[in-house]
Amino acid sequence: MPIHSRLNFLLPWLPKVLIPVAGRISNFLLIAALLIMAAAAVSWQKRDTAIEGLLESVLNLSMKESFEGPVVLTGLHLGPDGGLAIEKAEASLKTLNGPFPFETENIKLKWGRPTVITFQHLRPSRSQDEGAEGRVVITSFFKQHFEADVDVKALDLREFEGLDPQNLSGSSGKMSGHVRLRQGPGENQEFLAELLVPEPGGEIQAKFFDLLIPYLPGANQKAIRAQLPAKGIVAYHHANFRVERAGPGKIKLLLNILVPNYNLNLNLNAEVRVEEDSMFSQIAQIMGYAKVSV
Repeated sequence: MPIHSRLNFLLPWLPKVLIPVAGRISNFLLIAALLIMAAAAVSWQKRDTAIEGLLESVLNLSMKESFEGPVVLTGLHLGPDGGLAIEKAEASLKTLNGPFPFETENIKLKWGRPTVITFQHLRPSRSQDEGAEGRVVITSFFKQHFEADVDVKALDLREFEGLDPQNLSGSSGKMSGHVRLRQGPGENQEFLAELLVPEPGGEIQAKFFDLLIPYLPGANQKAIRAQLPAKGIVAYHHANFRVERAGPGKIKLLLNILVPNYNLNLNLNAEVRVEEDSMFSQIAQIMGYAKVSV
């Protein structure tokens, strides 16, 4: 039975940054390589400043569908091997609720076959948490084949309220985990996200559980509705969440969350059928206004 689910806060901000950007990163890097070659003719003292300005312009042009406002780069340095090091990058992601500012630091780009990008401290702007660090390996620019591995070191759920104030207001909990994306030829596609909020947990809106109840057996649905309040904030002790692509048109969801005040230990194991076979289309459906079937 088709249902419409707002599941965009099950996978918080990190994949929302990676997914829309991934499809354009190869084109951007191709142009960046040409710009760096052209900038090599600029005097040594002015070269880094010139390349920084050129890359900002290219990013703002190529990523305008994903980002709101300008991308700002700070502290760019071109190495003798043509590799790039950037101290900091700042941008604002376009969302249904307006721009969501974020930043990342210590970006390094090494050209070659493959081209490798690493970064640290990917997080909401002005966050004091360690954020996430990752590695992107691009094997084909023209075919947009790549692999991305991101380790979430520490991110607080309360800092993502701007993504979805209606559902995330009042939420909290320190998250860590891992995200993996792979886009290759044919069925060589992968998406896996594992996120953990350990003890002491945090708080989440009661209506969060309304999104999960339709995936549970009928008897469990009635019991959970009777246990939990219809509105307000609910404290949870810990939570584990895993989502992965299970094949063409399929996403697998695993969730465990302990709510001691209501004597609830919820375990969800569901396979969601989506309408698109493309990995990115599947993830977009799960994370936004999604039309899915169970």
